[in-house]
Amino acid sequence: MAEKTKMSKEEKKQEKDEKKALKKKAKIAAKIEKKNKKEPKNKSNDKPEDKSDLPKKKSFFSIKKLIIFSVIFILIMGSGFVVYKIYFSSSNDPIVYKSITLKSVDLPDEMLKFSFDHVNDLYFSFITYDLRIHLLNIEIDRINKIGENYPDQNKIAEKERNDWVKAKEKVEKKFIKIEKEIRELYVLYNVNKEEGIKKVEEKDKELLLQANEALETLDPYIKIIETTKEKEPQGLINNILHKIKKIIL
Repeated sequence: MAEKTKMSKEEKKQEKDEKKALKKKAKIAAKIEKKNKKEPKNKSNDKPEDKSDLPKKKSFFSIKKLIIFSVIFILIMGSGFVVYKIYFSSSNDPIVYKSITLKSVDLPDEMLKFSFDHVNDLYFSFITYDLRIHLLNIEIDRINKIGENYPDQNKIAEKERNDWVKAKEKVEKKFIKIEKEIRELYVLYNVNKEEGIKKVEEKDKELLLQANEALETLDPYIKIIETTKEKEPQGLINNILHKIKKIIL
């Protein structure tokens, strides 16, 4: 009987200890659950990213870029207007003659204006001719300077220069004949306008053909200049001027 009583006391103590352990576990579980409710479900253990350390994105439409775009737009529109006025102006808005100096063309201003008014394509051939002779003169001077800098090799430079000079003189002779025809047409027109207009209509295509054939003989030399010169100039304005000059040439 005493043994049974003793055993029951031990069982009671064990049962009491188990209850305490269960309560302790329940308290710990409750604390964990409470903590989880307060914290966001997808919270990362990593430290939050400090956005202040990240580089700030620059706005694409900054004031500086807006100014640059505006200048480019104005320049493009301006150059387009110049080309339009020179080449594509309608008959309702004709191009007005403006006196220009053509160093290689031996015609007075009134005869150049006459060419502009009555043989317009030929007038622009005179401008092309003047520009090409100018380019040839520059190249001839360049070759001469090389010969002067290296006199012991001057024969090489002299041979090349003579080739360029012959090509230039050949074209000049043809244009001298064309200028003579323009002089005669101008005088005839002012003496007898009706006869002058008829003669212009007869000679217009013939003179233009002669001018174009003469200019074509310089094509190989112009190509040499184009391939040996520096690359297209940097900068929008210089590039536009370069392209306009290429159109004329």
